Amino acid sequence: MHTDVVAQFVKSNPSIPQPAPSDLAVTFFQSFSNDNPGKFLSPMPDTGADGKAVTVIKPVSTGGDIQSIFFDMWRLDHPNDNLQNIPGDMLTTSGSGLDPHITMQNAVYQLDRVSSKWAADLKRSPVEIRKEVEIFWRRIHSLL
Repeated sequence: MHTDVVAQFVKSNPSIPQPAPSDLAVTFFQSFSNDNPGKFLSPMPDTGADGKAVTVIKPVSTGGDIQSIFFDMWRLDHPNDNLQNIPGDMLTTSGSGLDPHITMQNAVYQLDRVSSKWAADLKRSPVEIRKEVEIFWRRIHSLL
């Protein structure tokens, strides 16, 4: 799709006449950054030519995906910082930490806290509530 990027890579790296996507990543992102300053690629909902919902990759400058990605990258670069290891979207996408668009990693991270609160509100055992949530999650997950 980006023949100019491939041609420039091959010219600069004659020993690799058939570059793999991983060979082109740095060149592509440098080119993308020059053409789209301050933006990042992110999956976005769209409508296809047939009228059906599709996901496309578009340049964006805001959004939880960007915040989450950069937090996760920062965390990888700072593994010894004394921070609790939590999902990036828990910090970046919701003021309450409870949101219908959080990642599964974030939902599982919150399971003990949420099931304990439900148990207290319902005057039931936290273990029973957690089991019910896990059963529900397995059923939903099996349908996906």
